[in-house]
Amino acid sequence: MLGFLLPVLLWQAATAQDNHYEYMKMGSRNSILANAGLARFEDQSAVIFNPATLSFANQSSFSFNTTAVGFSNINFENGLGQGFDIKYGNLNVLPTMAAGVLKPKKDQKDFVIGYSLYHPINDRLRFSDRNEYQENVINDGESPGLENYLAQFNISHDVDEVTGILGIGWNISENLALGISQSFTYRSEEYLNTFTASAVPVNAQNASVDFVSFQNSFYTRYYKVIAVTKLGLAMQLDKWDIGITAQLPSLGIFGSGEVMAQATLYNVHPNGDLTMPRQSLIASGRAEKQKATYKKSMALGIGVSRPFQQVRLYGAVNAYSAIKNYNI
Repeated sequence: MLGFLLPVLLWQAATAQDNHYEYMKMGSRNSILANAGLARFEDQSAVIFNPATLSFANQSSFSFNTTAVGFSNINFENGLGQGFDIKYGNLNVLPTMAAGVLKPKKDQKDFVIGYSLYHPINDRLRFSDRNEYQENVINDGESPGLENYLAQFNISHDVDEVTGILGIGWNISENLALGISQSFTYRSEEYLNTFTASAVPVNAQNASVDFVSFQNSFYTRYYKVIAVTKLGLAMQLDKWDIGITAQLPSLGIFGSGEVMAQATLYNVHPNGDLTMPRQSLIASGRAEKQKATYKKSMALGIGVSRPFQQVRLYGAVNAYSAIKNYNI
């Protein structure tokens, strides 16, 4: 039984991923524009969104900015089954960015270099709950009537990313510029899931079993360093500014992870066979220095900007390619 439980216990697949789209705002002006500044140089975050717009910078500069505090309130209706919701809310410090622009000569616009070190993701989720009610769980031959069913769970999930990026934009004509950037991201993720469930006879005097219980604990963490290349194009027309970007598929450089899990069954019939005596079983294992995988998809973006008298409007659209399911 132990040999069967252990591989089942350690095999848990990640069927979705998040936090790799352009939703996290960066830069003093691009934050206000909700990252729509793909067509113009608005601030030093241009190296992140469209490196081609770097070539339109007027001078060298440096900036540091952060959004001090954010509040998140998450509610999953029926997250644990019909009628069982899970909720979580917290205060946290939102991402920061240090970025700069280097223009070799003040009167020369052939090329401009941009660089940045920023913290795009810092997610911390905590879910916990407990439930207690009476249900007929154990067969009446061993425990007549109802049992007290007790269940509780706890999930914690932390995700963190730090990215360094270097880019260059250069003019190929007065109104047309090309750009390329190379970023390196250190991503770490930690996940813990614990669950316990017990059935205790209400009328213990008439029961031949004290209680039935299941406990499960699953913990995993990993880190991964990935590289992403982005190409950019920027055009300045009479009334319109247009920016186009293409993010190439990510390239994994190195990383490692570990998995640790344990499950315990108390007073259970092996394989559900009621004719067999009740047993207590345990499965425990740990896998270290495992190969870790994390991917970022290809992406295409287009942004436009146009002045209307004293007002300038911005707009941008990003499209992301699908990534096939894979095990992190």
